[in-house]
Amino acid sequence: MPENTQQEVDAAVIALKDAHQKSEGYREAGGGVKVKQVIEAPRVTVWDRQGRTSRVPLTALTYHLTKTDHDGNRVFFDRPPEGMSLPEPIERTCEICLPKGVRKLFYSEYDYDGHMGAFHPREFAIMREREAAASNSIIGSVVRMNPEERNALKALLGTEKSGTVEAAAYPCDCGFQAKSAFGLKVHQKKHKK
Repeated sequence: MPENTQQEVDAAVIALKDAHQKSEGYREAGGGVKVKQVIEAPRVTVWDRQGRTSRVPLTALTYHLTKTDHDGNRVFFDRPPEGMSLPEPIERTCEICLPKGVRKLFYSEYDYDGHMGAFHPREFAIMREREAAASNSIIGSVVRMNPEERNALKALLGTEKSGTVEAAAYPCDCGFQAKSAFGLKVHQKKHKK
């Protein structure tokens, strides 16, 4: 891939900055006072060696285009690398960000899980629990069984020690079925006389 010379990088940065600076202006604030309109720094697309894009502020464009790795190779470019096809996003959207007007594109399930775990950990945990319960309806029915039925199911499935059925319910002596050890502890403290 041909490298851009420093003069080409500087010329591209100057041209982009000049185009955006012409759009700035002033507005009347009242009483003869003019206030400079604050415009958020426009963003420009840059590409890395794998063809992935990033939107960087125009004010930091020079930094990104001159950034190098440990071996001295450039990290970002002002156009896609030759022979690289841009990655296709997967058909997954963040249902929490969408109502807020943010449409995030994910290029793999790993990206989606990372976004959900970092920005929406509580909702992501609830969503995973619901998916697990929906995919394994036997565990959901075990929670509602009485102890005799549950023991019969364990014997039938041969999962007495597997932990799958055991983790689904925590029975109390009174017949109450807690979903977790903590829930059982809370129940026992409430009904202790």
